[in-house]
Amino acid sequence: MSDIEQTTVIDPAQVGRMASSRVDGRSTTMYGRHRKTPRKTPKSRPVRPVEPFMAALMTVFAALWLAGMLAAVWLMPMSAPAPWAREVVSAVCVAAAVCAPVPAWAYLACHVKEGRP
Repeated sequence: MSDIEQTTVIDPAQVGRMASSRVDGRSTTMYGRHRKTPRKTPKSRPVRPVEPFMAALMTVFAALWLAGMLAAVWLMPMSAPAPWAREVVSAVCVAAAVCAPVPAWAYLACHVKEGRP
């Protein structure tokens, strides 16, 4: 009889409980930790816009950035063949500073328009 191979048949119904070593039916993971109970559905929270001061804060940062960039551009030595470079770089900086806080103000305006607090 020693030359006959023995096979183990695993019952598919028991596969989920194989890692459990508890008789009371609580299942555990392979590492011995208990599975959490099914999660409760989260309470619905009111959808709030980004705090209203964020748009103003972005505007302040854009103004500070613009002041620093304009100071750097106008104090930086530039070559004589391109006297228009300061004006062009200044215009690009102004455009970037004006466009930067626009998404925050638009987001805030949409929420105020919809009547959300």
